[in-house]
Amino acid sequence: MKKKLCLVTGACGFVGSHMVELLLDHGYEVRATDLIGSERGVNFGILKERGIEVIPSDLTKPETLKDVCKDVEFVFHTAAFFAYEGSWKKLYDINVNGTRNLCQALVQYGNVKRFINWSSGSVYGLPRKEYKEIREGYHLNPCNNYGKSKMMQEQVVLEYLEYYKLPVTILRCVPIYGPRAMYGLADMWMTYSKFPALFLPHNFDSGFPYVHVADVCGAALFLAEEEKRNGEVYNIIDDPKYSTRHFFKTIAPLLNKKYVELPIDYRIYTIFFKSIHFFVKLFSKIIRCKFLIYLRETMLYATVDYRFSNSKLKKLDYKFKYSNREIGISETVQWFIEKGIIKVNKRNKM
Repeated sequence: MKKKLCLVTGACGFVGSHMVELLLDHGYEVRATDLIGSERGVNFGILKERGIEVIPSDLTKPETLKDVCKDVEFVFHTAAFFAYEGSWKKLYDINVNGTRNLCQALVQYGNVKRFINWSSGSVYGLPRKEYKEIREGYHLNPCNNYGKSKMMQEQVVLEYLEYYKLPVTILRCVPIYGPRAMYGLADMWMTYSKFPALFLPHNFDSGFPYVHVADVCGAALFLAEEEKRNGEVYNIIDDPKYSTRHFFKTIAPLLNKKYVELPIDYRIYTIFFKSIHFFVKLFSKIIRCKFLIYLRETMLYATVDYRFSNSKLKKLDYKFKYSNREIGISETVQWFIEKGIIKVNKRNKM
């Protein structure tokens, strides 16, 4: 029987490279595409070892998309510009208009049975008090330009479902961790590794969502194979409702750091961060510094209690590979150490 042809955009990226490997492991034929120059990236060699040729394309250049879209049946659209400090023009050109170019090419040249679109939990914005858990039907109110671009990306793919019957499924992924991650959560973990110890208010029990890359890709493949409805949206988040305090307790010994609970109330910490955010927001309008813009766009995430529901996905009987977050965190930190990305000072060992 002929293998089904899958297209993976952003194939040399963190998530894209894992998606390619999972599809190969399940017997699919894979067409991988990424920007020119991606062959210099660290994940290109992984794909080459699996016999995958990466076809260069650019979402902002429609003429490069015809060949990569021809005859594909399943599409895993992981490619995006992820940068909280990035310009709105670049976010819009790639995440919104680039996705429109891809959809148009797929309608013209593909034979699409399922289009899996990577969106983001950031489309919801900051959690509202009336929401015990954030569910897929809740109001979208992104609080930064990246989240806004992903919300608009969703609107694009749903337009192509409405007008061209493109069979779309949307994944709203919370922050993703796992081997090969070099941005987002990985930046935070690498920063923590440089601290002399990890400190946190003693009652910091707010939740912050994570999901392992294996479960992001696993859910994507599961929905590509099992989902019969079009236009459905799924939160992609793992099972455990760990608090930030639990996370720090887990990661501290892996980094050979002491974990110290400070006798400071979480509410004081929140007021402190919100005050800093006010001044950062003010100065970032005067001084166009990328770091200030990044802080402006992300600082408020540290002041809220994030709780997402994954019940819609679980009702379809998807089984999470990393339902135990401690195992996933341990494996990921070990990968960072083995690659020399995180250097553990043995003198700090507890």
